[in-house]
Amino acid sequence: MNKINSDKLKYVAIIIGGLIATITGHCQEKPATTAEPAAITLPAAAHRFLDFYSSQQLTFAIDPDSISIQSGPDNEVRYTLKAISQQGAVNLSYEGIRCSNRQKIIYAIGNKDGTWTLTRTPEWSAIYIRGMNTQHASLANGYFCSGGTVAGKEATIVRRIESKKALDDPEK
Repeated sequence: MNKINSDKLKYVAIIIGGLIATITGHCQEKPATTAEPAAITLPAAAHRFLDFYSSQQLTFAIDPDSISIQSGPDNEVRYTLKAISQQGAVNLSYEGIRCSNRQKIIYAIGNKDGTWTLTRTPEWSAIYIRGMNTQHASLANGYFCSGGTVAGKEATIVRRIESKKALDDPEK
């Protein structure tokens, strides 16, 4: 093979290698809706919970001490949620709600021994007013969010939940 053909082959190989690296890099990137688990600071064990929503099957409560507002454009509120079934089963989860676009995420699940297990691939999903997971709509619309922003500081949100005076309550 002569020098010119050899140089052309090297050049083509470099271009193909670059394309493969670019394609592979794009395939391995996390989707924009995936949270970064490294950025999560899990809350301490809860000592009190405030009921805020009940369905026919479940009662939902929130740990007021776990409520935190994250700085940034998403206007995210993080909190510990407790779901109690009519039979007494309890589930804990550490979650977030984005006020900017009314989405929710589950970062971790509580274990019986008081520890947390991070969800494998936490992803943001839409909050619906009807159907399953109405508790998230109750939190977002009633207590956490006003328009696309967080409705007050942590203490204001806690007082609102304690008094059961939701933002969407006509008698507030």
